[in-house]
Amino acid sequence: MFGIAASPTSFFYADKQKIPFCVVVGSIERESATVVLKQMHNREQHPLAVDAAAQHIHAYRSNHE
Repeated sequence: MFGIAASPTSFFYADKQKIPFCVVVGSIERESATVVLKQMHNREQHPLAVDAAAQHIHAYRSNHE
């Protein structure tokens, strides 16, 4: 999901398309080199380092393919 700002419409689209994660990057995340990984199935959000988020997504994909 790409965009300048995350909006409820963007999250609705991701949920409807069964996209398992959204990665949110705001000014705080840019400054700290982190992202917020939002799990769409339960709406949990976790701030993670970029490499940790990538590893989490890769592990999910490995278990669901």
